[in-house]
Amino acid sequence: MKIYHVKLHFKQMLLLSFISAYIYAQTPDTHIQISSRLLSPLGDTALADSVHNYHPGLLPPSEIMEKSDNPDHNFVLSIDGNITWEFKNNALVEGPGNDLQILAAWPSDGTLKAWISKHGRHFTYLGEVAQSGLLNIETVATSGQHYHYIKLRYTHNNYDSLHAQIYGIEAINGPAILNIPVKSMFEARSTDWQQDAAERINVIAQQILSYNPKRIIIEVYSDTRGDADYLTNLTQTQADLLCDKLRSACKINPLLFFAIGLGASNQIICENADDAIKLNQRIRICIDPLTGPEKI
Repeated sequence: MKIYHVKLHFKQMLLLSFISAYIYAQTPDTHIQISSRLLSPLGDTALADSVHNYHPGLLPPSEIMEKSDNPDHNFVLSIDGNITWEFKNNALVEGPGNDLQILAAWPSDGTLKAWISKHGRHFTYLGEVAQSGLLNIETVATSGQHYHYIKLRYTHNNYDSLHAQIYGIEAINGPAILNIPVKSMFEARSTDWQQDAAERINVIAQQILSYNPKRIIIEVYSDTRGDADYLTNLTQTQADLLCDKLRSACKINPLLFFAIGLGASNQIICENADDAIKLNQRIRICIDPLTGPEKI
């Protein structure tokens, strides 16, 4: 049965409002940490990493998984559906050209609208999203401010219309601009330093200092050889050791440094097994260069 806004009578509107309210009640507010398979040329921190208040709209919850082309990573919005994304490790800022991209697909006769917010409490309407997904926040953003939240709402005149698939949000202009991929500084499956580790640590320390950092995260990864707990403990020890070295080399507030051992997570896929081992024994230094008082 097709229902159009222009043909709705008062009783029909009440019924639809009741149905919508019921579905929203069955879909409680969410706070979902995203482990996205999306790749951004700007680095992982360019992608929003947390979802709040996901309401699929008039699509029954039982159909959400069925409609999604990748239910582990995508979000489906039907009529009046909305979703709020958060940048925990980055932010939207006004810069040259487009400032963000909505990674999504929806019918050309549907409407996807966007709002932004600094702290997730008061949202400013940004406008309708073009099919390209590109948006410029210049008309509504305050220069120098960081916006951590973006809310999307999907509408369509036809209640039987196709839904919107939301894959992610990418900050084109964002303050978290430095992700340093580093080859492992440790001997294989060991906490012993490689011969050139000290020299490489000094180079990274100079990069860190050049960004007036507010936070430095050291992530250490492993290949898949070994028990998961062993690999997590090994990479955590390696991360702690590197973190201590960088604290000493940078000579800044030691509380700005964080060490995370991630074991064999987020594997780099490679057909050659030997190459895969070398590629996955790796380190990533994430630098937050914010200079303002806001959190990132």
